[in-house]
Amino acid sequence: MLKKIQNHEFKYLVATDVASRGVDIKGVSHVISINLPNDLTYYIHRSGRTGRNNSTGYSYVIYNLKNKTQIEELIKKGIEFETKKLVDNQLVDIKPSFKKVKPFKELDNESKQIISKYKNKKVKPGYKKKRKQELDKIKQKIRRKHIKENIEKIKKAKYQKRRSELFDN
Repeated sequence: MLKKIQNHEFKYLVATDVASRGVDIKGVSHVISINLPNDLTYYIHRSGRTGRNNSTGYSYVIYNLKNKTQIEELIKKGIEFETKKLVDNQLVDIKPSFKKVKPFKELDNESKQIISKYKNKKVKPGYKKKRKQELDKIKQKIRRKHIKENIEKIKKAKYQKRRSELFDN
């Protein structure tokens, strides 16, 4: 079957994410995805089936509003989207329904250290899980710090309000 596909005996191929990794089919010009997978690396590999070896390729995503946060995450990773709508059998540009987010370029020092710690080492089983756990701990610290700062601001604002009520009267 793979030989028939590689010999272009089929005009269209409907496949699962199994075909997104490790299978290189020359001449793939379009990839159409219905919704986005939970793990966005699958989408990246899936859309990577097209546009290989200096050829042009297109990746379309037919999505609904449930995929909005996933699209925002992909935009943060530097993937660009054009939002279109099908009107009278024509794709028409529309204003995106998701917010535009700047791609995440700068990492904080702790995150850089964790990433560089794994960068040039021999890959061991479970390294992704371990790295994710370390990054999650850093994110949790940042969230806690942010919450503490907000609580302090609220307390300060309440104190100033009470003080002004007492002394302004």
